[in-house]
Amino acid sequence: MPSPKDIANIEDEGYKATQEYLASCTVCTTGTCETFEHGTGVAVSFRGKRYILTAGHNTEDEPDDNKILMIGRTNAPLVDVPKDKLSEQFLRVVMENLYLLLLAR
Repeated sequence: MPSPKDIANIEDEGYKATQEYLASCTVCTTGTCETFEHGTGVAVSFRGKRYILTAGHNTEDEPDDNKILMIGRTNAPLVDVPKDKLSEQFLRVVMENLYLLLLAR
């Protein structure tokens, strides 16, 4: 029978695995319009086609569909960030992805 410490370790690893999976298919939506803030979506595959599912209000403020940006997870491991550092970390990741997106064009 596993000890309480073993069970806690298993639960911790399960939590990390779940977070890694969710991060692997979650995207951030943003755009260039001043009123466009940001939202989230989920990358899915259905009948061999790939889609981003997101709420309609996440994209309605951007009049030009070609200017909506979907930013996915980088190829880096998921990192827990303290709440007071979240906006700083988020901005860094967004800027890195935007840079890579611009290089790809």
